[in-house]
Amino acid sequence: MRRASSLDVATLVERLRRDEIQLIDVRERGEWRRGHVAGSRSVPLHRLADPNALASSRTSGSLAVACAGGMRAAFAASVIRRWGHAEVVRVAGGGVGDLPRHGVALTRGE
Repeated sequence: MRRASSLDVATLVERLRRDEIQLIDVRERGEWRRGHVAGSRSVPLHRLADPNALASSRTSGSLAVACAGGMRAAFAASVIRRWGHAEVVRVAGGGVGDLPRHGVALTRGE
Protein backbone atom coordinates (compact mmCIF):
# COMPACT_ATOMS: atom_id res chain seq x y z
CA MET A 1 0.00 0.00 0.00
CA ARG A 2 1.26 3.47 -0.87
CA ARG A 3 0.83 6.18 1.70
CA ALA A 4 1.48 9.87 1.91
CA SER A 5 4.91 10.55 3.32
CA SER A 6 6.96 13.64 3.90
CA LEU A 7 10.42 14.78 4.92
CA ASP A 8 11.36 17.97 6.68
CA VAL A 9 14.07 20.12 5.11
CA ALA A 10 16.82 18.93 7.49
CA THR A 11 16.12 15.27 6.71
CA LEU A 12 16.06 16.01 2.99
CA VAL A 13 19.51 17.61 3.29
CA GLU A 14 20.89 14.54 5.09
CA ARG A 15 19.51 12.17 2.44
CA LEU A 16 20.76 14.36 -0.43
CA ARG A 17 24.26 14.39 1.07
CA ARG A 18 24.23 10.59 1.29
CA ASP A 19 22.91 10.40 -2.31
CA GLU A 20 19.92 8.40 -1.06
CA ILE A 21 17.25 10.42 -2.81
CA GLN A 22 16.63 12.18 -6.12
CA LEU A 23 15.15 15.69 -5.80
CA ILE A 24 12.33 16.63 -8.17
CA ASP A 25 11.73 20.41 -8.15
CA VAL A 26 8.19 21.27 -9.25
CA ARG A 27 8.58 25.05 -9.20
CA GLU A 28 8.18 27.04 -12.42
CA ARG A 29 11.22 27.65 -14.68
CA GLY A 30 11.71 31.23 -13.47
CA GLU A 31 11.88 30.05 -9.87
CA TRP A 32 14.32 27.29 -10.91
CA ARG A 33 16.60 29.81 -12.67
CA ARG A 34 16.75 31.98 -9.54
CA GLY A 35 18.16 29.07 -7.52
CA HIS A 36 18.02 25.28 -7.55
CA VAL A 37 19.92 22.33 -6.13
CA ALA A 38 22.63 21.06 -8.46
CA GLY A 39 21.67 17.60 -9.66
CA SER A 40 17.97 18.07 -8.99
CA ARG A 41 15.43 17.66 -11.77
CA SER A 42 13.14 20.48 -12.86
CA VAL A 43 9.64 19.23 -13.62
CA PRO A 44 7.24 22.18 -13.26
CA LEU A 45 3.91 21.18 -11.76
CA HIS A 46 1.98 21.85 -14.98
CA ARG A 47 4.17 19.28 -16.81
CA LEU A 48 2.97 16.52 -14.51
CA ALA A 49 -0.12 16.17 -16.69
CA ASP A 50 2.22 14.08 -18.88
CA PRO A 51 3.07 10.70 -17.29
CA ASN A 52 6.34 10.74 -19.26
CA ALA A 53 7.54 13.94 -17.58
CA LEU A 54 9.93 11.93 -15.40
CA ALA A 55 11.02 9.51 -18.11
CA SER A 56 14.65 10.64 -18.13
CA SER A 57 14.97 10.92 -14.35
CA ARG A 58 16.69 8.40 -12.17
CA THR A 59 13.57 6.74 -10.82
CA SER A 60 15.00 3.79 -8.95
CA GLY A 61 15.04 4.47 -5.26
CA SER A 62 13.39 7.35 -3.49
CA LEU A 63 12.16 10.57 -5.03
CA ALA A 64 11.68 13.74 -2.99
CA VAL A 65 9.37 16.39 -4.42
CA ALA A 66 9.95 20.02 -3.44
CA CYS A 67 8.63 23.45 -4.33
CA ALA A 68 8.82 26.83 -2.62
CA GLY A 69 6.62 26.09 0.38
CA GLY A 70 5.01 22.66 0.20
CA MET A 71 1.60 22.98 -1.47
CA ARG A 72 2.72 22.13 -5.00
CA ALA A 73 5.00 19.38 -3.68
CA ALA A 74 2.12 17.65 -1.91
CA PHE A 75 0.00 17.60 -5.05
CA ALA A 76 2.92 16.56 -7.28
CA ALA A 77 3.96 13.70 -4.99
CA SER A 78 0.41 12.38 -5.13
CA VAL A 79 0.41 12.47 -8.94
CA ILE A 80 3.79 10.74 -9.17
CA ARG A 81 2.61 8.02 -6.76
CA ARG A 82 -0.42 7.41 -9.00
CA TRP A 83 1.99 6.77 -11.87
CA GLY A 84 3.33 3.83 -9.87
CA HIS A 85 6.40 5.28 -8.14
CA ALA A 86 6.13 3.81 -4.64
CA GLU A 87 9.02 5.67 -2.99
CA VAL A 88 7.89 9.28 -3.29
CA VAL A 89 7.98 11.79 -0.46
CA ARG A 90 7.18 15.45 -0.38
CA VAL A 91 9.24 18.10 1.34
CA ALA A 92 7.12 19.65 4.08
CA GLY A 93 7.71 22.60 6.36
CA GLY A 94 9.78 24.48 3.81
CA GLY A 95 11.09 24.35 0.31
CA VAL A 96 14.03 24.83 -1.98
CA GLY A 97 14.65 28.37 -0.72
CA ASP A 98 15.21 27.03 2.80
CA LEU A 99 18.05 24.71 1.80
CA PRO A 100 20.89 27.29 2.01
CA ARG A 101 20.16 27.68 5.75
CA HIS A 102 21.01 23.98 6.00
CA GLY A 103 24.28 24.26 4.08
CA VAL A 104 23.04 23.40 0.58
CA ALA A 105 24.12 25.94 -2.02
CA LEU A 106 21.70 26.84 -4.78
CA THR A 107 22.82 27.16 -8.39
CA ARG A 108 21.49 29.98 -10.55
CA GLY A 109 20.60 29.75 -14.22
CA GLU A 110 19.90 26.66 -16.27
